[in-house]
Order: sequence, then structure tokens, then C-alpha cells
Amino acid sequence: MTLERIFLYYSNARVAFAVSPAVPAILTGLFLLAEEYPYALGDIIYVLKTFIGMVIVFLYVSYSMALFVAVPLFLLLRRFGLVNFYTIILSSIFVGGLGGALIGRFQSIETQLLLTGCGFTSGLAFWLIYRCRSPIVGPGEVSDG
Repeated sequence: MTLERIFLYYSNARVAFAVSPAVPAILTGLFLLAEEYPYALGDIIYVLKTFIGMVIVFLYVSYSMALFVAVPLFLLLRRFGLVNFYTIILSSIFVGGLGGALIGRFQSIETQLLLTGCGFTSGLAFWLIYRCRSPIVGPGEVSDG
């Protein structure tokens, strides 16, 4: 593997880890905003402040879980050569469920399912960014992932 391919390989993972936790945070903010505040659509300033506040909280949780759980799990999977679509999705569902357990403390099943779904969404975004940015593998070449 050339030095350029090594840099591109690690660059894909960095970009995917930088972007993928933000996807479920923004989607969850939109979902909760639509569920909790449908009557406040006339007051746009109130809606924007509420949305931004929720997204900031979810971004903090998403990036914390990604940094302390998902990155070591990805490195472990990569070490054993198990990085594929299924392991990324299953591990991201695990990370989302763990985040739901830490935040929701099993108070409501809806919170647990929502955050597990956020883990799935983040894993799907991670996989799409990670694989779509990879160079095209030619005939006879082996994929880095």
C-alpha cells in the first residue's frame, strides 16, 4: 500500500467520525422539535432557540459516545480485519443503545429506542462516508477496508 493510499484510508475514517455523529443529533433535534412544539411555529425565534439548544445537547452526547466508545471499537474491528457494513451497523446500534442507557437510565423505552435508532443512523452515515470516499479498487487489487 502506497503512502498516498494510507493517508486516504485514515482520512476517510477521520471525515466519517467527524460528520456521522452530527447526523442523528440534527435529526433528533428536528424530531423532538416537531413532536414537542408544533404550536410554536408562529414564534420563529423561540423555535430556533429551542432547536439549537437541543442540537447542542445531542451533539455533545453524540461526539462523546463517538470519541470514547465508537473510535476504540472501530480500531478494534479494524485490527482484526472485521470492518464491513454489518459490523459497523451492529456496533453503532450498540453505541447508540449504550448512550440511551446512560442518558435515559432505562426510564422510558421510547428514549432507548430513539437513541438506538440514532446509533443506526450514525453508523449508516459513517459507512456511506467511509466507503464512498474510498478510492475505486481496480481489478486484482484488494480493498483496504
